[in-house]
Amino acid sequence: RLLPIVQCDRTQVTELFTNLISNAIEYNDHDQKSIEIGYILPDEIDDLVPTVLDRSQTIFFVKDHGIGIRAKHFEKIFKIFKRLHPASKYGGGTGAGLTIAKKIVERHGGDIALVSTFGEGSTFYFTFGARA
Repeated sequence: RLLPIVQCDRTQVTELFTNLISNAIEYNDHDQKSIEIGYILPDEIDDLVPTVLDRSQTIFFVKDHGIGIRAKHFEKIFKIFKRLHPASKYGGGTGAGLTIAKKIVERHGGDIALVSTFGEGSTFYFTFGARA
């Protein structure tokens, strides 16, 4: 199904998806990489969706089957220049992408949260608030 239309800053939301999709590709050590991009309507929300998100809104997600993130690092990944791996591993990067993604979501009145299993993959869930 097609993603719903939201009123937003097109440039910023493009950067949000670019950062999440780029990470999903970079932090994947499989030969065949797959990414799922989608949304969940309020009446479809299940127990997998983090409870910190507003369940009365449409929740968007970017899901991968990459290396995953240990739970102890969940908050750290959104801090500027906080990389979990050396710059030479998994394609480098500055450690700013997820910080930028979080700021973009917050500027649109939403929240972002992560569900991840180390070694199996990650799903970033996010909302755009009423101000989007």
